Amino acid sequence: MWEGLMGRIVDFVGTGTDEPHTDDNEWTPQTERRMKHLLRLLKTLKVYEETKQNLDGVSKQIGEALKELLPSLKKSTFLYPRGPVGQGLFTKVRKYLLDLWHLLLRDIDAITATHQRFAYEAITNIITRQEFDIWPPPPEASHGLTISAPPASTSPTTTPVVTLSPAVASQREDMIIMQRYRVLLFNTQAYISVRLSDLSDASLTASYPFTLFCARVLAVNFFRLPGVSQTIINTVSLRPGELLVLQQILETLSKPTARGSSAPVQGTVPDTARTAGGSGRRIRGTNHNSNNNNNAAAATTTTDESEKEKEKEKEKEKEKESEGGTDGSVPSQQQSQEQQSQQQSQQQPQQQQHQEQELEKAKHNTGPAAISYDFMHVLFPSTNDRRNSTNTRHQHTTAPHSSTTTSSSPSSATTTTTTPTATTASTPTTTTSSLTTSAHHAFGSGPSILAHYQPLADWHKLHASLLRWREDNEDEKLSMAPIGWLAALGARDKLFYLFLKDWIWHIVGTVNENITPDQWLNIKGYLPFLAAVLYDMHTREALTKPVLDCSVTLLASNPSLITPYIHFTLSRTNVFDTYAVTDALSRVETWVEAIEVRGTGLPDDLDIEYLLNAFRIILSTEHHQLVLKMLVILYKHAEAFMGKNRHVLFSEFLLRENFYRLFLHWDVNVRNTYHQILIYRMVRLKRSQLEQKGHRVNELGLKKGNRPPASSFTRSMLLDREELIDTSLYEQLEDAMQALQEQARGVRTDVYPQELEVYLPAALSEYRRYLSFYWKWEAAGSHDPPKLVPLMFLDQMEPPPLFRDDD
Repeated sequence: MWEGLMGRIVDFVGTGTDEPHTDDNEWTPQTERRMKHLLRLLKTLKVYEETKQNLDGVSKQIGEALKELLPSLKKSTFLYPRGPVGQGLFTKVRKYLLDLWHLLLRDIDAITATHQRFAYEAITNIITRQEFDIWPPPPEASHGLTISAPPASTSPTTTPVVTLSPAVASQREDMIIMQRYRVLLFNTQAYISVRLSDLSDASLTASYPFTLFCARVLAVNFFRLPGVSQTIINTVSLRPGELLVLQQILETLSKPTARGSSAPVQGTVPDTARTAGGSGRRIRGTNHNSNNNNNAAAATTTTDESEKEKEKEKEKEKEKESEGGTDGSVPSQQQSQEQQSQQQSQQQPQQQQHQEQELEKAKHNTGPAAISYDFMHVLFPSTNDRRNSTNTRHQHTTAPHSSTTTSSSPSSATTTTTTPTATTASTPTTTTSSLTTSAHHAFGSGPSILAHYQPLADWHKLHASLLRWREDNEDEKLSMAPIGWLAALGARDKLFYLFLKDWIWHIVGTVNENITPDQWLNIKGYLPFLAAVLYDMHTREALTKPVLDCSVTLLASNPSLITPYIHFTLSRTNVFDTYAVTDALSRVETWVEAIEVRGTGLPDDLDIEYLLNAFRIILSTEHHQLVLKMLVILYKHAEAFMGKNRHVLFSEFLLRENFYRLFLHWDVNVRNTYHQILIYRMVRLKRSQLEQKGHRVNELGLKKGNRPPASSFTRSMLLDREELIDTSLYEQLEDAMQALQEQARGVRTDVYPQELEVYLPAALSEYRRYLSFYWKWEAAGSHDPPKLVPLMFLDQMEPPPLFRDDD
């Protein structure tokens, strides 16, 4: 008690105003005092736990001390000076960190639940700190550990790193430190195994802080502990029947969507399946486009599949009667075609039933099966050219559900890992290419990013070196730990998706360089994890927040995943359920934003027509809130659409198909949002820049012949693809505005429906006001487009001159 009070007094005195402020990544006397005070509290916690006196008070003090120290622990490393002084400080800090890790892990159950989350966070931060990183040995070196000297070109303060070297005897202290690190890694893995297994056996749900702690530990130990990676892969991998279903889904998605077509999905996009959570009626969208009136896509309901089949059979019988000869027979060729069509229609339900039976068998299958993810090449178009190469067998071609699996990963050494099994059923046989047992699978068998980045993959070398120096039984003790926790992981629920999110960011943070989608393919576990996520997103009725958060993180590995995300989300959305459509649009916006913040833009292989078909059906509902939500998303994230996607979105959908409908929309908020899209987001060049490039800006198109020939500026002055699109879109906007004015003056009558005429004066007045605001915004030298501005804030603004003296 007295020691704790003295520690608090020392900390209070040490944090006075006379001490200068220091950064959290510097090891200062204040940081050391905080560390010593926290260690003292943890050492006395055992006494309070035994006596049951003032345990809550001590736990509160530990929680407060951890909160003070966490900003420093969250840094990747402290900065250390050069020379022997820096190396001595480096060794001392690592000892402090290991002592803190050991005491927290030993007494974490004695800390009250309110403050346990700080302990969990501290442990996970210590595990991944750079003070314990490993680096490859020089070619002439044998095994051992040492502190590498900082390069001459680095700053005076740099972080020493642990390196394999022949100097084993002289580096005994470093060997001891890394041995402690190894033991604590195993003990932490054993701790979460026991705790999760106990909770699973008691049918209890783990708290979110503990689940997050387990996920982060598993994400690190996937690479750093032998056998853990293969155990996790075996537990969460899809079974053969599930892979077959996923293959069929991805093959369907790989076919491009035609504009206004009835895509085989439900909800806001046309579908032939039953809408989840809806009224049980299917929604089919049809698009009726016209150059003059640009009618919107209409949504119609269809009958049940059983009624369709009956109608088809009646039509076939009538065709037979009308096309038959005098004796009632049908020509042989025609008869064979009808027989084939009948056989196909009869085989479809049988095939579907067979697939369901196959899937049901696969759910209980634990027999060995060589799994190939070759069919997932549709998500990685750049890998198509390598699919027929003769590279070595891919590391993911494993037996994911064998009862006992010997890990073949680099970090596995010779450890045998036991995975949970339910029954011992034989593997369903299939002739599908994705489930063959061929010895070579080119897809994803290219050079791994881990092959040249050892800090992520070479931990097996550290374990081997330490075991040669001093043997221990940590591997054996971990193999005896309960395996009930695998059930929680295998359910692919909160634990799995939190793990996968941390797993991805651990790779990104450790590699610290741009990893291409092709390189992600060759990271062990990536393909099985990705397949499981896609399968769950398609088959599960409701997606939890961890699933959605993980889907956002996966976009960092391959932005093309947004296409199946959009398909899966919109296919389960009932267009007549306003809340469901709003939620679906919010999800789409989240994924678009996740790609946009990376500065890459939406991928060129985005199924833009599928997305626009959904927008067309939303427009057909005339639900102003849904239309407004759609337009707000387009305004906020217009920069994410590049090249072909941008041209189709703005030129085809927003201008050619729906310009008059949205410009003259009955709802003032909808049309004003559309006005601002035209002014700020459609053309990325400022209008003054268009003038500088030879384009005469005359927004409302009141004067004819206001554009020079296209060759005078679009070919000679505009070299950038996006600038070419800018010019094309602005010309299209001028043409639409001119046609609008011509019908208003009675010159034409075929531009827009007469019922929209009543909104024309208000729409033109509002558009002029937004143009006034635009010219003021551009004159101010602003770069980023402003946020959406309601009309009420523009009423007092004077419109700018719409005609120039030189026009």
